[in-house]
Parts: sequence; C-alpha cells; structure tokens
Amino acid sequence: MKKILFLMTAALMIIGCSSDDDNNNSDEGEQIDFHFDKKEITATYEEDLLIELMGIAPSKCNIYSSDEFILDVSNNNDKIKIVPHYAGNALVIAEYKNVKDTCNVKVKPTLSYAEEPILTLGTSRSEVKKQMSQYQHSGTVGGYTGEDYFFNTKSKVCYQFDTNDKLIAIKQELTKSSYGINRVKEGLSQRYKQTSHSNNVYWYSHPNIMTVRVEEQVSKVYVWFAKDAVIMEQCYPW
Repeated sequence: MKKILFLMTAALMIIGCSSDDDNNNSDEGEQIDFHFDKKEITATYEEDLLIELMGIAPSKCNIYSSDEFILDVSNNNDKIKIVPHYAGNALVIAEYKNVKDTCNVKVKPTLSYAEEPILTLGTSRSEVKKQMSQYQHSGTVGGYTGEDYFFNTKSKVCYQFDTNDKLIAIKQELTKSSYGINRVKEGLSQRYKQTSHSNNVYWYSHPNIMTVRVEEQVSKVYVWFAKDAVIMEQCYPW
C-alpha cells in the first residue's frame, strides 16, 4: 500500500511540473497584437492628453517618449497620459516583449511670434527652394552662398548650407516695430528652453537638436538657429 501511495504521489508531482512548464513555455512564446487607438495626434502647448492602447493594459508595457524635452508620458489607469513641455514632434512608444507600437505626437505652440522658417537641419538646398518658392528670393551677394527670402518687407530669412548643400544654419531678420522682442521671446519660450541672457542677447536650446540666439537691436530683432553656437557664428558672424 505504501508503495502504491508513493507511486501515485510521484506521478501527480510529475504531472504538476509538466503543466507548469507548459504554462511557462506558452507565456514565453505568447504573441500579443496591440496598438494605439490613433497613429498620430496633435496636442497644444501645455495641454495634457490621454490616449488608449488597444489589446493590452498599458501597465504591462514599457511606455516612453522618444524625446522627453518635448513631452513626457505615464500610465493613467487604463490610459496613457501625455504631458507636453515644448512645441515639436515626438513619438510615444509602447513595448511589450518583442512587440512595439508608436503614436506620433505633434505639439503646436499657442503663439506665432513671426513667420516660421524651415528649421529641419539637414534639409537639402533644393527642398528649401521648393518649400520657399512662394516667397520672394533675394539671390546671393558677394561670397555669400546661402539662400535669402522675404516673407514680407519686414520679415526676412537666410538659409546657409554645408558643402553637401545640406541646411546647417538659419538667420531671421525682423523689423522691431512689427515683431516686438517680448513677443519673439514668448514665442520661442514655447519651443525652446531659455538658457541665458546678457544685455540684449538671449539664448535658447533644444539639447543636442538646436541652439537659438536672439539679439535685440535699435530697429531689428535677429534670431539665429543652428545645432550649436560654433556653427552659428561661422555662418553668420555676429
């Protein structure tokens, strides 16, 4: 009798272990099909949003932002909360094991301080010309090899390129009577973080992406854009 009970107990233990192994193997090989309810959304500066993840609970996933300067994300019960910090574009990414989905978020500013130039560094000269074709082109002067355009008589933009004709720096020239310094500063503050201020010069930054220099003069406001101050000064000496 003891031998029979021992054999029955051993058999039950083997069956139990086999069942656990099957469950573990099933979980390891599990494929879950999930996705965001929207592939692209538009948010407004300082406006929090909620988006949904379909097919899986957000708490099971690794949820993060491709650019935490632009926005942060976090779990909010059964939804994902988006907290915009600055205007720009970033991806909200959800990962579970080897599966990933993304939602593109465009954060729009609430204030347009002036006509916005092309600011995507690396854009080709031909593409800049194409996108700016509706505006007056002022041509080149002397040794200057950039492309200048007038949005209007009081708003001018200058584009500078590297030896491969890729955009590396931009200078915006604004007539102060039409584009006041306070409006320019407020508009830029929705897009970049102010890093310093000395007399009539203001510096802003999107780390590792863009450096911005603003200078207020008697009748003009100048805004320079480049990846860093060295490139900026080489293209447009102050």
